[in-house]
Amino acid sequence: MLLDSSLVSDRSLAAARRNGELINLERFDAVLTRAFRATRCRAVALVINSPGGSPAQSSLIYKRLRELRRRHPKTKLIAYVQERASSYSLPPAPAPTPPNPDPDPDPRPQAQSPKRRLVCSQSSTYTCISQDSAASGGYYIACAADEIVCDTNSIVGSIGVVSRGFGYVRALKRQGVERRIHAAGESKAGMDPYLKVTSKDLARQRRLLRELHGNFIHAVKEGRGDRLKPEAAARLHHRTSVAAGTVRRRLPSSLTEPSRSTLRKLQAQGAGLFDGAVYSGTAGIAVGLVDGIGEVSSDMSKRFGRHVQLVNMEPEEPVDYGRLLRWLF
Repeated sequence: MLLDSSLVSDRSLAAARRNGELINLERFDAVLTRAFRATRCRAVALVINSPGGSPAQSSLIYKRLRELRRRHPKTKLIAYVQERASSYSLPPAPAPTPPNPDPDPDPRPQAQSPKRRLVCSQSSTYTCISQDSAASGGYYIACAADEIVCDTNSIVGSIGVVSRGFGYVRALKRQGVERRIHAAGESKAGMDPYLKVTSKDLARQRRLLRELHGNFIHAVKEGRGDRLKPEAAARLHHRTSVAAGTVRRRLPSSLTEPSRSTLRKLQAQGAGLFDGAVYSGTAGIAVGLVDGIGEVSSDMSKRFGRHVQLVNMEPEEPVDYGRLLRWLF
C-alpha cells in the first residue's frame, strides 16, 4: 500500500476527498482489511512517503494496523520508505482472489507452492512537498509495522509536535482596526492571531503539545520496543551540539564525548529520539528507528524468493456524481 501524501491536505476537505489526496482511516480501512485477509498472503508491504500531518489520523491508522497484525499474526507487515509506485516495478498481478472468510488464514499449507504470494496494496495520490520520507505522522504509522525498511537517503524520524502561526497585532493597530471577539469559556478564544498572546494561552498550548507528544512517544516505544537505541541517539545528539559550537576549532574526540552523567541526562530527556530530530536512513539504523536498507521489489525477492508475486491493491475512490451529471447534461 502506498501512502504518498500528507495526512492533512492543504486544500479543502471536499476537494481533497474528490481528488484522492487524503491519507485517513476512512479511505484506507477497507483496503487494509482486504490485504490482510487475502488468500495465501505472506506479507503486506506498506510503502510510505509522507511528512506527516494530523495526529489523530496518524494514531487511528497506527492502531488499526496494530489490530490487523493482532488478528493475523502469520501475515507480516513491512513498511518501506520510498517514493511513489512509479519508482519500482511490479510483476504482472494474477487475477484477484476473493477474501478468505477465515479471519486468520494460515499460509503454511500453501508453503509447498513454487510461487508465494505477497499482497502490496497501493494508492495513487498527489506528491507532497517532502519526497521519500516517513517523518512525524508518516513515521507514526510506520511504527505499526514489524519492520521498517528505507533507502540510505530517506528521511525518517521527526518524533515531535509543532504548532505554527502568525501574529497581526501591530499590523492591525497601524491600520486602525480593532479586534472584537466574544466567547463563552475562558479558553475558547486562545491563541487568536489578532490578539496578543497571554501567558495562560501559551501555557494551555504547551500542555496540549506535551499531551500529543506523549502519545506519539508511547506509540513509537510500543511499536519499536527494544530496537530503539537511546544511548546511541544521545551520543549523536551530543556530538551534533558540540560540533555546532566548535565549527572553527577542532577538539580531540576525548573532549567531545559526553560524560556518563551527561549521557544519562540526555537519555532521560529523549535527546536524539523524541526531540523532533530527523535522520537519513543510515543514521536511522544507528539510532534504532529503521531496521534495514532496501526497496520493496528487491527486498521482497530476498525474503520470499524470486517467484514472489506482488499484488497491487488500491482504495476505492469516491465518485463525484455532481461532475458526472455535469458531463452528461
